[in-house]
Amino acid sequence: MANVSGRRAAAWLAVVVALAVATAVTIGVVRRPRHRTDLPPACVVHKLPALDLAWRRYEQCDLPAGAPGCWLACAVGGRDYCLSLAFAAEAQGREPESLSLYSRACLRGSAMACTNYAAHLWSNELPGDQRCATALFVGTCAVGDSMGCGMVGRATVSAATTSIGDELAHGLLSGFCAELDGPPCRMLAYYLEGGRFTPSGDPDSDELMRRACAGGDRDACGAHERVEDTFTDRGE
Repeated sequence: MANVSGRRAAAWLAVVVALAVATAVTIGVVRRPRHRTDLPPACVVHKLPALDLAWRRYEQCDLPAGAPGCWLACAVGGRDYCLSLAFAAEAQGREPESLSLYSRACLRGSAMACTNYAAHLWSNELPGDQRCATALFVGTCAVGDSMGCGMVGRATVSAATTSIGDELAHGLLSGFCAELDGPPCRMLAYYLEGGRFTPSGDPDSDELMRRACAGGDRDACGAHERVEDTFTDRGE
C-alpha cells in the first residue's frame, strides 16, 4: 500500500488541491513543518519522522499482568508497545492516558497512532487543534492509512463553505473508497445519506458499508438502521 500507484498519486494530488481550496491555506508535506506556519507550536507534526503503516499488536498489554513490561518497552522506544497500551487505555475509558500514548507512538513514526491521536484532537473543535489534526490526517493518508484518508475527506467537508468544496470532498472520498475500501466508504455513505453530497453514480449505502467492513472498518460491519448510528463523538 505504501507503493503509490498512478491512481493513488492522482488522489494524493487531489487531497492537496482540495484542502488548499477548501481551507485557503497551503498544505505542506507533513515531514516539512516549516511550510506549516499556521499550526500551533505544540502540534506534533513539527517533530515527526517519516511515517509508516507497520505495527504489531501486543495483546499482553491489554492485561494488568502484562502492563509493567509493556510500559518499560514503550519507555525505551517500543512504539508498538505504546500503541498497544494506547488501545487498551482507550477501551478502558482512560482517554488522557491513551492520548499521551498515541502521541508517543506517533512521534516514533506510527501512522496508525498519528491518526488516532489526530482524531482526539479533531473532537476538541478548537481551531488550532483541528488544523493540527488535519495536517496529521494528510500525512497518514499519504502513506495509505485508510482512516486518515477518510478523515481528510471529513476535514474537507468541515472546511467547505461552498458547493465546490463539497464536490471536492465528494470526489476525494469516492476516490479513497475505490482505492482503499474501509473508513472512506463509510464516510462517503454518511454524507450521501445525510444529503450533504449529491449522488452521482455512487454505490448504494449497503454496498458502501459492505466495502467499508471488508476494508477493515469494524464499525461498518453488521446491521445498522442508519450510517449515522456508526459514528462516535470523535467523528470516526
